[in-house]
Amino acid sequence: MWTVCLYIVISTFLYFGSENSAELISDEDKAWKFLYDSDQVYTNSCLYGKYNDLGMTTNDFAWQNFSDHLLKRAFNATAETEAIAQVFDQISQLKEGKRVRELGAEMRQIFFGSTICSYTGHQIDIKGNCEMLNRSEVLQASYNTLSSDERKYYWVEQHNTVGRMRNAYIERQQLRKELNIYPKYKYLWFFGSEQSAESIDQDLENMWEKIFPLYKQVHAYVRRHLINVYGDSIVTGNGPIPAHLFGPLTEHWWGIIDIALPYPEKDSNVTEILKKRNTTVRDMFNLSEDFFVSLGLPSLDESFWSNSYFQPNIHCSPRFNFSCEGEVTGLSACTPINEFYLRTIIGSFTFVHVYNQKFLREPRWPNILTKLESSSFQIALRYAVELSTWTNDYLSKVGITEAIPKTKGQVTADDINHLMKVVLRYFVRISEMYKIEKWELDTVTFKTSDKDYNKMWWKNSLKYQGICPPVRRTENDFDPAISKTVAQNVPPAEEIIAITYTFQFYKAACKEAGHTDLLSRW
Repeated sequence: MWTVCLYIVISTFLYFGSENSAELISDEDKAWKFLYDSDQVYTNSCLYGKYNDLGMTTNDFAWQNFSDHLLKRAFNATAETEAIAQVFDQISQLKEGKRVRELGAEMRQIFFGSTICSYTGHQIDIKGNCEMLNRSEVLQASYNTLSSDERKYYWVEQHNTVGRMRNAYIERQQLRKELNIYPKYKYLWFFGSEQSAESIDQDLENMWEKIFPLYKQVHAYVRRHLINVYGDSIVTGNGPIPAHLFGPLTEHWWGIIDIALPYPEKDSNVTEILKKRNTTVRDMFNLSEDFFVSLGLPSLDESFWSNSYFQPNIHCSPRFNFSCEGEVTGLSACTPINEFYLRTIIGSFTFVHVYNQKFLREPRWPNILTKLESSSFQIALRYAVELSTWTNDYLSKVGITEAIPKTKGQVTADDINHLMKVVLRYFVRISEMYKIEKWELDTVTFKTSDKDYNKMWWKNSLKYQGICPPVRRTENDFDPAISKTVAQNVPPAEEIIAITYTFQFYKAACKEAGHTDLLSRW
């Protein structure tokens, strides 16, 4: 089923927009040669935008008048690449541009390199000689307990630790403003799009207005279940939810999965099954590989695995190594052994196989045509693949859980549990990303003063998420730093659009495969 879907999706990577007009070289054969020659320069330099090494640029061609639509689109994308590369080459030579990069590196180091004392160590050893936990271990320790006090401890300590990047963030925003990087390149990630930034902003707002009523219902449902566990002294019946109850992060609510499941007694505890089997990180990656091989895709060669690293490091999340041509040559990752990360790993492998399929099957196309998909498109494809592995149907086929008998069209407790997991993993993430999108827009345009960064962060958290801090926070804190989106300068809008695409892709794939039962069962 997914073979068809992947083929369709990969094929659509070849199409994006065009603009402007000129009277120069109109020979389309020469134009194709220019693109292929550009590939050689790109491969040798491993950089975009070095086409001037060929003695010509897209400006030497009347590409706006080409009759070959695909060629025209390729030139439009190449022209964008040239223009962007030229601007950023100029910026990189300025001391302000170099400083922006330094600040970005400093923020990433604080975010990924932060460590805090464990909760038990904190209680026992006041001298600081305690067990230190990295970011990934803090998340896992927080998710392993339902204690409000313990979760509050991890929430406060982790926020305080990463909040050290406050001054770096303020300086970076000021420099970005001076260099006019934003908003001119606000939607640079939406590569090849014919939409303006203003149009995308409006689309996001319209989408949020449609989603918000459902989000409020989810919020009310979750709040009621949290009150049942923690009491109304911690969670009020008509107020915001204290953020620490979700764990250190609010970008997804997987930390309350044991509380929020409608039918917990009907749930197959995948995490416990994996642990009882002594599953390793490599085992989870092998299972991911098997999933894609079952679609008819080739298995990864031994060089990929020999170039891969599965031991703990400061990043502790899947990262892929790419060749200049676009082939994925290896990965590094350390992940806990649980249900959440099993699905995440399978989704991450989407990048490996999609990129390698493009590398292997599209040598006839110039490189620019295999790189036109927006990052939202890539993320959505990954999430859609993840969705297909969250079902009992998949888990039982690979021998992790027992198959649950179901009648076509009749909703079961397992179906409802599955949908709640999807909501807590993906749907609520939209509210977090939209909050960040609105907050960052106000900071970079200086609508919000750097003296009010934290105040506005929590004002937006209350407005868009119905979430409040568990303890008093001031401008001495910098709580936005807890988000990788903020720390790594990742555009939050790309995630919002990706999640919307995800369910459209999934529905279309089900239809293409002839699936006529509930979507949650495919």
